[in-house]
Amino acid sequence: MQLSPAAYLFCRHCHEFIGAHNLPPILRSDKFPDDWSFIQYGSAGKYKEHDFKIIGRVRLQLRNDYKNFWTAEYKNGELLWIVESFGSFGVFSGSWLDFQGNHKNLRAGKSIDIGALEKIFGEYVEKCEAIQYAGEIGPWRYFSPTFFLVQAGIANAVALFTVRGNEQIQFMFGEKMTIEQLHFTNILQWDEWK
Repeated sequence: MQLSPAAYLFCRHCHEFIGAHNLPPILRSDKFPDDWSFIQYGSAGKYKEHDFKIIGRVRLQLRNDYKNFWTAEYKNGELLWIVESFGSFGVFSGSWLDFQGNHKNLRAGKSIDIGALEKIFGEYVEKCEAIQYAGEIGPWRYFSPTFFLVQAGIANAVALFTVRGNEQIQFMFGEKMTIEQLHFTNILQWDEWK
């Protein structure tokens, strides 16, 4: 495993669970459906002047959207999440954090206080309808589509929250990026419109 801390390792081809750090075995992932992502395993780029390489993926099929949570090895083993949907990118470093704010504000149009960080505004709430995973992924909480994903942001900041019943809500806070800012290489080339 390349990440520190790495949580899970799945075969990229059959999606079978291979291993984890002190965690029980989990179910095999379904096959990935086609989507419009041009990122692939082995894609590389730069973030804040440091190289990264894509080594894993969690794909959420939401009711009206999809999100690819690409796991990248960054700065000699650090975890970097690159979240992508239809060519929009958010970059998150580190692990998920516990949300201490008011859960009633986790909806579109509401101001969300995430502690010492600035206030952000709810953009949308989507139910996760399917989930797939492959490769090496960092800490991840849900392996079945039994949760909601909330996206919030302001200016170039973005936050993602996972919500399921009365469980502790977790979130990641990062920044919105463009493909040009991430300097991707080794990506899929689309030629459908040529």
